[in-house]
Amino acid sequence: MAVNINDFARYARWTRMVYAQIHAVPLSFMLMSFMGIIIAGAASDLYETTTWDTLAIMSYWSESSGARAAAAFVSLSFVLAQLEADISANCISAVNDLNAMFHSINSSLAISKDADHLYNLGYIYGFFSSFVIFSALGLYFPARTTFTYENETDQTKIA
Repeated sequence: MAVNINDFARYARWTRMVYAQIHAVPLSFMLMSFMGIIIAGAASDLYETTTWDTLAIMSYWSESSGARAAAAFVSLSFVLAQLEADISANCISAVNDLNAMFHSINSSLAISKDADHLYNLGYIYGFFSSFVIFSALGLYFPARTTFTYENETDQTKIA
């Protein structure tokens, strides 16, 4: 996100608004680091193991339906955060670059409302179809690094 500051600053009302990012970016990174330290410290006290990996911490949340629901909500927040970061970082800069490259085409191109709706429908279809494909492949070919084992013999049976 820090690399795309110029793309985001393009939409600022005043040029001095960019200077707020000098403070906002390091403070937000420090806040996230501090939260990671707190979570890792709490996990080491609760589960008697030192780990920074959030997925490893979530593997302990399987005793009750509430714990599994908490793990599901945390996983959903990871997915949403990744989507938001990727969309904001990649779409805005790509659109700005394409507008700069094809300025003469963009200014004379007239798109009807129906074509715009069709584009949005195609975007939604692409999103959901890729979600279904990803979920199906994850179900049939799960990543072995995400497996949790009851004991060592279960691990040797699968491998």
